Amino acid sequence: RPRASTRPINARVVRRSLALRGLAQQVSYSECSSVGLWLRLGWVYASRGLGYFRGEPINLSPRSGEGPPSWLLEEGAFAVEVTATAASGAQAVATVAGKGDPGYGATAKMLAEVGLCLSLDAHPSAAGGVLTPWTGLGEALAARLRRAEGGAFMTLDVARTPRAGDGAAVR
Repeated sequence: RPRASTRPINARVVRRSLALRGLAQQVSYSECSSVGLWLRLGWVYASRGLGYFRGEPINLSPRSGEGPPSWLLEEGAFAVEVTATAASGAQAVATVAGKGDPGYGATAKMLAEVGLCLSLDAHPSAAGGVLTPWTGLGEALAARLRRAEGGAFMTLDVARTPRAGDGAAVR
């Protein structure tokens, strides 16, 4: 069985969202980690002496319920690049980046923002059932995440590249 860090993280939620929006047959989805991610992770661990110099060594075989050391949570960040390619060859690339360890701190912040969005923001009503954040809250949640921490928590940048010969990229 693969370790948690090598398994698809968002696949079930994304596929559920696509199915609820009627897009499951038109869109394929997969996720992977770049070699650069693993090189940067190795650099972070090595440059900090695996945490020994900070008094909180990294546990490379954590038990259930154990997370990373506090210094790694505080210094963590994430960046996700999503590339969509249409049958015509046109592409859109969305980059989502944010502060905080994505598995702990950032996830807790996102969950809090979902709760605030549900209770305080106007959002489109969706059909009942088990919804995902995208199908239930859509742009209202995306806007809230962009505003969190004075706009410093998460950014979203989308660039569209038309087919060859259609002109320059649009931002």
